Amino acid sequence: MATLLIVGAREFLKASAAIASFGDAVFDAGLNVLNRRLSDLGKALRIPLDGKKIKEYPEHGYIGSGDDGTHTSVGPYISLPDWNYFHLYVWWRTGQDHRELCSAVASLGCKNRSLAEAVYRAVHKCSRGTAKKDDYEIYLEKPLKPEDFERLESHFELLIQQWTKYGETIGGLRKYLKC
Repeated sequence: MATLLIVGAREFLKASAAIASFGDAVFDAGLNVLNRRLSDLGKALRIPLDGKKIKEYPEHGYIGSGDDGTHTSVGPYISLPDWNYFHLYVWWRTGQDHRELCSAVASLGCKNRSLAEAVYRAVHKCSRGTAKKDDYEIYLEKPLKPEDFERLESHFELLIQQWTKYGETIGGLRKYLKC
């Protein structure tokens, strides 16, 4: 324990700066893609998307959450009508088998479970089972290895293209978001 404290004291600022720079680069990759594809995505989802509403997630630093700090996500999100949002991010977590997992993700966050379930049913059919759902989120993901980060923007592009296709197929989100 004493060795960890000594090494940590020596390297903390360097490690924090490296994490912040890395997190900024991940956020910027997502922001670039979201800005490029915002118009297409808005048309496909049939809801207005305002680039001025794009925000950073997490808002304060990139250190992991969860009991042991091994779960975090980094990337831009945009507010949608009625407390919903669209999020483009990288998600790190530890799997059930305790392996480290990392994915590029594009998701629709919903204000309640019934809305998430309704959108999921529609998107799941046209996605041929690739769409996944948590309680309040419908998402598409692409597993990533460290070497995949060189092409992070292209992975985000692919996920946005999939959402655009599914949005067009289901006739947009207006009927679900009631806007």
